[in-house]
Amino acid sequence: MADVNFAKAAKVLEGPAFVAVGLGVLGFQRAQVCRHTVQKRVGHLYDDLAPLRQKVDDVAGGIASELPPEAVELAKATGSLVASLPREARELMKEAVAVGRFALQVVRAPVAKRAAYP
Repeated sequence: MADVNFAKAAKVLEGPAFVAVGLGVLGFQRAQVCRHTVQKRVGHLYDDLAPLRQKVDDVAGGIASELPPEAVELAKATGSLVASLPREARELMKEAVAVGRFALQVVRAPVAKRAAYP
């Protein structure tokens, strides 16, 4: 049976491992850039739709005055749900960023530990 030189195997695999970690970090950074771009676009879109939202609210108020009380309550509940969606989307985005940061820490820990050894 042939003896395996693990030190030599580790030395050979070290370069590709660093390349894989580097590509992972670059991929994460690219995802962050895309996240910032999406946040800017969605933020502007939300602000640009403010006049339209006001017009819809006005029309809905006119319609609500003609509806029975039960239907008005249903419309209010639906409006509250729709109004909460942008806030929930921001919360989900924050959660995704937190998960990404945790993943980056998991990747950095072995690299930092490896760098500490000569």
